Amino acid sequence: MTTTESPASGALPLFQDFLLGINLPWVHYGCDFGANAWQPEGGLSQPTRRRRLDEALARIADAGITNLRWFLLCDGRAGMVERGAGDALSLDGSVLADVDVGLEALGRRGLRVMFVVLDFLWCDRPRQERGVTLGGRCRHLLDAASRARLIDRVIVPLVNHCAAHEAVLAWDLMNEPDWLPRWHARLARPGAVSPKAVTRALGDLVAAVRAHAPQPLTIGVASHAGLDLVRGLGLDFYQVHWYDRFGLDAAFSQRVASLGLDRPLLLGEFPTRHTAVGPATIVAAARRLGYVGAFSWSLLAGDDVSSGIAALIASPNLP
Repeated sequence: MTTTESPASGALPLFQDFLLGINLPWVHYGCDFGANAWQPEGGLSQPTRRRRLDEALARIADAGITNLRWFLLCDGRAGMVERGAGDALSLDGSVLADVDVGLEALGRRGLRVMFVVLDFLWCDRPRQERGVTLGGRCRHLLDAASRARLIDRVIVPLVNHCAAHEAVLAWDLMNEPDWLPRWHARLARPGAVSPKAVTRALGDLVAAVRAHAPQPLTIGVASHAGLDLVRGLGLDFYQVHWYDRFGLDAAFSQRVASLGLDRPLLLGEFPTRHTAVGPATIVAAARRLGYVGAFSWSLLAGDDVSSGIAALIASPNLP
């Protein structure tokens, strides 16, 4: 496992004020950046998808929210040139043009983005839909040689392309990697994923992105138990997600200071629909308990815990 140095917990200007934001989190899951058989001409470069992005960002800006969280490669269904199972050869020819469309749209409205590089569905059971492979890329991440190729040929070029842009707020290297050991074990899958293997892979991602990006680094875990996967990796801030459908855990039962963390803690996802705890109450609790910010779920995910922006702008206790 590779560890890196990061700023002291109080040194991040990112958290001079409570950081309020929203998860975009995609215009079309896994298809915003790059080409595949469904979209051989790329993602956001397509006029229809670009218009939907512009409409979404206008809603965010009009609500007075300036920070958003946005997924990049997701489960790997678009954006990469691959050879067989486990070899990432390069970014495809459309990714960086799509990224430029997104960055230009963000910059035009004065918005800042926390890019999420990979999603835990990267390691889902592979499925084929109309010539496109969804998930099935665990080897890319957990095999050392394959991971080195993924980092050198895909992640570093992507980070390098974005790192100097003023709209980039931070990097979230993987969404909810703590699902991987639990998920594979629960489904009794062959080749179960060990927590140590996940931590080792995440450590290499942190070291690589640290060497190429000036922005703060984080990894969004699904619960407080997942923090054990990412402690000591040299992150600039920790990030947890909370949904009351999974139970009232440490998110609202203890202060952040009691968790023994060496870096600030962000609430990176919380529900805005079908929740017993409203958005205003959640954000107020996060402030009181010592979180440095909160990002609601979500604007465009379209699931049953997302209410878009309406719940946030209607909440009088939000900043």
